[in-house]
Amino acid sequence: MSRKILIIGLALIMTAAATTGCRDHEQDVTIKTTEFLKAYFNADYDSAGQFCTDSLRMELAGMLESFDSLDPSIKEMVKKQAQAVTTEVISVVKSEQKDTILVKYKVVLPSFPSGVDNTLSFVKQDKEWKVAELGNKI
Repeated sequence: MSRKILIIGLALIMTAAATTGCRDHEQDVTIKTTEFLKAYFNADYDSAGQFCTDSLRMELAGMLESFDSLDPSIKEMVKKQAQAVTTEVISVVKSEQKDTILVKYKVVLPSFPSGVDNTLSFVKQDKEWKVAELGNKI
């Protein structure tokens, strides 16, 4: 009888640990998505790059160069519009490939209050989740 209770107890503990592990990666990726999108939409590509793989960080560096070359009045207009952008994480789904997560999020603009759905792909790199790809509307 006590052996049966021990086995059931261990099964419950293992289930709880597995569930906590899933929640942990979802919470971690959700936080990283929110912080990445905030930096990205505020044209702070240096900060956004900290959440990315090396290849995507290089792409963002190119975007920073392009942004920096804009006329100051245009840069200011872009920054003001970016401040009005809000984002919302809709779902975090781990792929069948263990080290890939797809995040679906919504971008809401004052001129488009129903928003636009987009995606980000995360990959696990050096035991850390990194943005690997900016997706398209879905």
